Amino acid sequence: MVIGFLLVPIVHLLTKGLGSALTAAEPLPAYLWPHLLNVTKNTFILGSLATSISLLVALPLAFLLVRTNVFASRFWLSLLTIPMITPPFIMAFAVLSLYGRSGIVSLLFQRIGVFFPHIFGLPGLLINQLIVSIPYATFIIAAGLQGVPRHIDETAASLGTSNMRVLFDLTIPCISPHIIISGLMIFLMAIGDIGGPLVIGGGYAVLSSEIYTNFLSLLNDERVALIFSLWIILLSFLLLAVVNRLIRSTTREYRRGLFPVVYRLGTFRVPATVFVVIVFVLLLAPFLMTLVQSFITIWSYDLLPQGWTLLNYKRVFKTPGMLLDTLRMSVLATSVIVFFGLVLGHTMYFKRAWRFIDYILVIPFVLPGIVLAVGVLGAYAGFFPQNHPIPFYTLLLFTIIARRLPFSLKTLEAGFLVADSRREEVARSLGSNQLTSFLHITLPQMKSFIFAAFIIGLVKTSTELSASLILAPPNWKSLSLGIMHFIDQGQLSMAAALSIMLVAVVGLGTALVAFWSQKPVGVEQKQSHDALERLILGRTPMALYEGS
Repeated sequence: MVIGFLLVPIVHLLTKGLGSALTAAEPLPAYLWPHLLNVTKNTFILGSLATSISLLVALPLAFLLVRTNVFASRFWLSLLTIPMITPPFIMAFAVLSLYGRSGIVSLLFQRIGVFFPHIFGLPGLLINQLIVSIPYATFIIAAGLQGVPRHIDETAASLGTSNMRVLFDLTIPCISPHIIISGLMIFLMAIGDIGGPLVIGGGYAVLSSEIYTNFLSLLNDERVALIFSLWIILLSFLLLAVVNRLIRSTTREYRRGLFPVVYRLGTFRVPATVFVVIVFVLLLAPFLMTLVQSFITIWSYDLLPQGWTLLNYKRVFKTPGMLLDTLRMSVLATSVIVFFGLVLGHTMYFKRAWRFIDYILVIPFVLPGIVLAVGVLGAYAGFFPQNHPIPFYTLLLFTIIARRLPFSLKTLEAGFLVADSRREEVARSLGSNQLTSFLHITLPQMKSFIFAAFIIGLVKTSTELSASLILAPPNWKSLSLGIMHFIDQGQLSMAAALSIMLVAVVGLGTALVAFWSQKPVGVEQKQSHDALERLILGRTPMALYEGS
C-alpha cells in the first residue's frame, strides 16, 4: 500500500518532467550539465565529510556509553534525542548565532585575537549536519553494541587477549552492518537536507537546494529541477547497491548476547567521561542557544541579551492546537512506520526477491519533501472533494510515512541482520506458523532496535515541514509550520519557544518508550531462547504457537 502510494506521484511527476524536457521547443539551458557536475561534487564533499567525521565520533561515543562504566551513561544516552528533535532550520539559525561573525563563540574568541572563517557555505553546512548526524549514528551503533555476544568478550579475556584487540578484531566486525547503515543514513541525510542549505548554505550549492529553488522559482526552468531529481535518485540507487553489497559481505550471524559485557575503565574513567562531556557540550550548544533565544526580547552584538521575557511561552500555552495536531500526526505516523518497518524488514531479510523495495523507499528519502508533495497533490487531488480536510490529512499522513519510513526501516534492518534467524526457522520447522514464530522468537530479540526505530520515527515525523507546506489541510497547523510562520514574521524568539516545546514533547515520548523497553537486552534474548526451548521440549502446547 505504501509502495503503491509512493510510486504513483513519483512516476507522474518524473514522466511529466521527462515529457516536457523532450518535447519542449526551447533547448535545455547551456549551463545545465557543467552546473550539475559542480553541484554533485559539492554534495559528495559535504556528504563524505559528514559521514566520516560522524562515524569517527559516534563509534567511540557509543562504545563508551553502552559498554563501559563512564559516569551517568544513561543520562547522556537520554540527551541524544535533543539534537535530533530540534528542527533543521532552527538548528541552522542557532549555529549562525553561535559561530557567525557576531555569534557568541566568535565574539569570545575575537577578544583573544582569534577570528573564525566565514560560517556560510561548507563550514556551516558541515557543522549543522554533524550536530544531527552524530546522534543518529550513535543511536544505531549503540543498539548493535547492546547485542554483541557476551561469550566473545569472555572467551577472548580467558585467552589473554587485550581489550583493544577484542574491540578492533571482534566487536567492530560484529557491528559492521550497523556502522555501514549509519554511514548510509548520514550520507543520504546530507544530500537530502534542505533546511541547512537554505539558511547557511550561502553560495555553496547542493542538489537538494538546487531542486528546491528551481522547482519553486517562476524565473527558473522547472525541467532543471526534474533532471536534478532524476539524477539524485540515480545516485542514491548506486549508493544503496554498493552499501547492500558491503552489508552482505560483512554480516556475521551470531547469537545475540545475554547481558553484554561492561568494561570497567579504572583510571581512564574520568578522561573517558570528559570526552563524552565535550562531545555533548558541542552537540547541545545550538539547543542551549535556542533555549536562550526563546526568553529574550533584544540581543544585538553582545555576549548577553539586553532583555528577557516569558511572554513567548504564555502565547504557546494559550494556543495548544499546534501541539495537539503535532502529537496526533506524529504518534499515528510513527506507529504505522514501525509496523511497516517490521513487516518490510522481516520480508526483505527472509525473501531476497523483495529487496527491490529498498530502492523504491530511498526515493522519498532523498527528494525534497516539497517536490514529493507536489507530485502527490497532482496525482491524487482530483479524486477528492476540494476544501475538505480529511483527504488532505490522509494525503499528508501517507506522505510523511513514505518520507520517514526509511529512517526506521534501516534501523530495524540492522536488528534483523544480527538476530538469530535460525531460531525462527527451527520453530517453523516444528510446526509453528510464521506469525507466532516471529512474535515469540524473533521479536524479543528486536526490542532495542524497535525502541531506536520508534524514537527516530517520532523525531522525524514531528519535525516534518516541507510536505506540510503543500498538503496541510485547512485549520491544521503543526509545531513545525508554526515555527516556520514565526521565522517568516521575523519573530525568532517565538519560533525558538515553539522549538523548545517540540523538544519537550518528543523528549517526553522518548522517556515513556524508554520506560516501556527498560528491560536489559539479555532479558529479551532469554525470553526468545526460552520460548524456542519450550517449543522443542513440548512444555508449551503446540496450540499456543499455532495462535489458537
